[in-house]
Formats: sequence, structure tokens, C-alpha cells
Amino acid sequence: MSKYLFAWELGQGLGHLVRYQGLVAKLLADGHEVYYAARNVERVREVNPQQALIVEEVRPEFRPKSERIINPRIASYATLLINCGFDDATRLAHRTRRWIECFERIQPDVFICDHSPTALFANRFFGVPVVLAGNSFTVPPSENPFRLYQYWRFEHSEQASAVEAQLTATVNAAQRKISSQAERMAHPSEILNAQRRWLLTFPEFDGYGERDDVRYFGTFDQNQKILLEIEHDNQLLDSKWLTVSGLKKETKAILEAYRGNILNVNLLLADNFIILFNISLKLILLQSKIIS
Repeated sequence: MSKYLFAWELGQGLGHLVRYQGLVAKLLADGHEVYYAARNVERVREVNPQQALIVEEVRPEFRPKSERIINPRIASYATLLINCGFDDATRLAHRTRRWIECFERIQPDVFICDHSPTALFANRFFGVPVVLAGNSFTVPPSENPFRLYQYWRFEHSEQASAVEAQLTATVNAAQRKISSQAERMAHPSEILNAQRRWLLTFPEFDGYGERDDVRYFGTFDQNQKILLEIEHDNQLLDSKWLTVSGLKKETKAILEAYRGNILNVNLLLADNFIILFNISLKLILLQSKIIS
């Protein structure tokens, strides 16, 4: 049997947990050891009440609101990282060491990472096979430079490049504080290196545009069994997931109208109908030229 470590560091919604509920249950039922390192232990327990699940708390760190970068013209995964504690090498190194200690205690065979950049950074020192998973917003393209969140409106500017240079300097300084043998990163997108990249959405809903370096799973039907085939010898999961054969014609029209302008869409499917989705209202209004 294998050890699986799930991580949830950033974000507050239950979507970071519910999307793995069936997977956690299946792994536990099959006799694997499953661990959760999460920012909210009570919420993990609400979603996954199994006694066999081992949960420990991790504390994220955020830049003071008055110092956060909020300029939409340069907003990208780089600004998110800086706003979420990647602005100071000493504090980043301290948090990273706590994650390294977590890896050392658990000795996981597979690391399933949802919106947990510090854990990803720590794994550079540990080397566990990684499944980087989430919606499109939390799994950005591993590009140099980072793709802007509103890439269809703004060009990558010198100001955006300066932010990425600051981030690169910070992560490299933090690495040196942890280990003098750490390999220097040419660009912080290297933090996102993973053996598997799962997007729990559809290509049409990918806020970065459809891409080739990820696997789109759509979404999970929690009322049906998730079928898994688990490879041995510490290999990554090779999964069979329920898929949706198609979307309603009206839904496809919506997707086409707002393609590239959707930052974060959460879906629940029932009988192949979308019963819940949330689209950024401001972006829709901008598209319709109702506001400037």
C-alpha cells in the first residue's frame, strides 16, 4: 500500500476539498494511508469524516493588504505569489522548512497539490512525484514569463517583468537559506513542475485558454463511483474518470461568447446539465461594454 499526501494551502472555498472527496474515500477504502495538510482542519473533517484520514494544519502567510499588488494590468500568478508570502525570503524559507518537515514525517509516495505553492516549493528539496491539480486559476501554464490573468486585454509590460524578477530573487534567496546546494531557478515558473497536471474543469472554461500540457477531467459526479487503477512501485495514479459526452447547445453558446474571459468557473453536473456556474460579473460587463 502507498502513502498519499493532499495539500491545501491557499483559498478558502470548499471546492479545494470537495473535488477530491471521492478520491480520498476510494484510497482509504483500498487500504492506502491518506494524509491532508490543510489550512482548515475542521473543513477537511467536514468533507472527509473518515477516522483513518490523518489531518494536520498548515498556516499560510499573506502580505499586508496595504502592500499587495492589485494592478490588473500586471496581475498574474507572480503577483499572487508575492501577495501570498513570497515577498520575503526569510519568512518564505521558514514556511518552506515546515513543509519539508511534513514531507519527512509522512514520507509520501504521491503528493496531490491543490493551490499550495509553498508545498510545491518545498518539494524541490524532497522530490515526491506531484499531481498538480485544481481549477484553471490555481494551475497556471508553466511559462516564462507568466501569462497575465487578463492576457487578452494587456500586453506583458516592463512592470510585470520587474515583479517576476523580484519573485525570482526572493525564491532563490529562500533556497540558499535552506540549502547551499539548491539549484538556482531561472524563473519561478519552475515551482510549478509536476509529473501530472489535472484541471478539474473543461477546456472551454480554462481561463488561460485551452492548452496541451494538462489533462482536463471536467468535474466529478459525487453520486457515482470513481474508478481508479493504482500502479505500484511508487508510480503515479493512472485513473479512469467518468466523463461528460457533451454540453447543452445553449451552454456551448455561452462558452463561445465568453471564451478567454472566464477566470473562475465552478461546475456541478447532473444528467449532463450544468446546474451551477459562477462567472465573474465584471468581466461579463466589460465584454458587453456596460462599464469601462
